[in-house]
Amino acid sequence: MLASLGERIVFLNHESVPDDGLIDVFNASIDNAGAVVRNVSGGACKTVLAGAKLVVTSRFHALVSALTEGVPALCTSWSHKYRELVAELGCPESCIDISDVASAVAKVRAALQSPEPYASPEGARSSLRDRVVRMWDEVFGPFMQKGGL
Repeated sequence: MLASLGERIVFLNHESVPDDGLIDVFNASIDNAGAVVRNVSGGACKTVLAGAKLVVTSRFHALVSALTEGVPALCTSWSHKYRELVAELGCPESCIDISDVASAVAKVRAALQSPEPYASPEGARSSLRDRVVRMWDEVFGPFMQKGGL
């Protein structure tokens, strides 16, 4: 569907060898095969995700990376932590049900046409950044008060 809409498809596989086979199966079914990015650093992964128009993922860290960069993202939500993350980051509609293909396709189309509900608003991202800074201050604060690590 994405290829028929003229969308550029990029498959990103950071480290999971079994996913390579799945990517190959998907890519073989696409007329204009998607680009495949494999075995790159975490920083390179974040760069690919940050530059995306829409991220569709079943990997938690890819979802975190996309949403914290303000990139619209959809996830398969196979664990409760996905639903918790998208709710916390202000885009609870970002979960798709892969057992309902028609609904999943409709949500991908909706995200392409109107990405805002599937991207984390700046206020939610800023709040998360502030909480992370406070967390690390709590972790390292006692060490820093004693002259550092």
